Amino acid sequence: MKNIAITIGILCAFVLYIASSSPDDLVIDQEGNIVGAFNHVREAAQGKSFWEDQLKFAESEL
Repeated sequence: MKNIAITIGILCAFVLYIASSSPDDLVIDQEGNIVGAFNHVREAAQGKSFWEDQLKFAESEL
C-alpha cells in the first residue's frame, strides 16, 4: 500500500510539473508539428497557454 501511495505521489508531481512548465525554446517545426514526445504531453496539459508561449518564441525569432 505504501508503494502505491509513493507511485501516485510521483505521478502527481510529474503531472503538475508538465502542466506548469514551459519549454525554453520553440518546439514547433516549420510545418507546425510539435517536436518531442514530452512536448506533446505538455501541449495536451497546457492547451492554449502552450500555443501562446510558442507564438511568443516564434515572433522573437523573426
